[in-house]
Amino acid sequence: MDATDLNFEEMFKIATVSMRLNRSHPSIARDRRWKIQFSVIMMITFSCFLFLSYSIFCHDIKFGKFAEASKNGTMVIVSLTITLKYIVLLHHQDSIKELINIMERDYAAAQDFCNEDKEIVVQYAKRGVTVCKFWLVFGFGTSAIFPIKAFVLMGYYYWKGEFALVPLFDLTYPKPIEDYKDVTIFFWLLFIFTFSFDVYASSMYVGFDPMVPIFMLHTCGQLDLLSRHISTLFVSANKEEIEDGLKKIISKQQDLCKLVDRVKKNFSILYEYNMKATTFLLPLTTFQIVEDLRDKRINVEFISFFVGCIL
Repeated sequence: MDATDLNFEEMFKIATVSMRLNRSHPSIARDRRWKIQFSVIMMITFSCFLFLSYSIFCHDIKFGKFAEASKNGTMVIVSLTITLKYIVLLHHQDSIKELINIMERDYAAAQDFCNEDKEIVVQYAKRGVTVCKFWLVFGFGTSAIFPIKAFVLMGYYYWKGEFALVPLFDLTYPKPIEDYKDVTIFFWLLFIFTFSFDVYASSMYVGFDPMVPIFMLHTCGQLDLLSRHISTLFVSANKEEIEDGLKKIISKQQDLCKLVDRVKKNFSILYEYNMKATTFLLPLTTFQIVEDLRDKRINVEFISFFVGCIL
């Protein structure tokens, strides 16, 4: 990777493609087509939230199945979190679009830098790409475990001659859905329905969560450039060149302060929510993992989920 590759959409395509997948990308036109897509996404999310809540309060807790309650409670928090993330992206879409444009302008300006300055910009961009890769692994990786586990178990039961349908999320649904959930056609309809939620949730984490680190790493890179410029400004320069250089440095510092303020305004509330949500997610996932270990089982999906919470 070199300076000619500096382009926000291409560099951070893991995040941008994920946002385009769930239609939350700030550059997507909010037309009739988008409204239909958004309505479908919200209906799926809200329905999953209701089904999970019903299973927790009307079955799991009622019958003392606290491990199941913790598992479903985790998914309830996830459904609330991804909805809030979508709201933030919608409410601040113009501001986020401007943040992306600022980075694009800085990348365009970097094409005229000396090799040392270009390398600084590229290195901080690479760190942003690394953040995207981490979230790709723990976002899509975690959600992929749910369907993989279901298919592996169904294959195992078939091999043993005791074939059984294994759902993506093991819920107790309201009647009459509960009575028909094991009927093949209804099972697959519910499987596709919950899988859609699974994919949407992972795309929100992979698309949204790297954004703030990307913006802040870019800011750090620009500050690194300014530090380097200050250190070389007074070497072999006359008074006019020094004054002109200082003006440019101060102007850039002011721009960076505005960028940081914009990031704080857009994302601070959500990050406060994330910290509070994590205080519930960590003990819930830990409880689920420990309960499965007591039953001599390894809960792979929630171990991965636990690591994602720490990130």
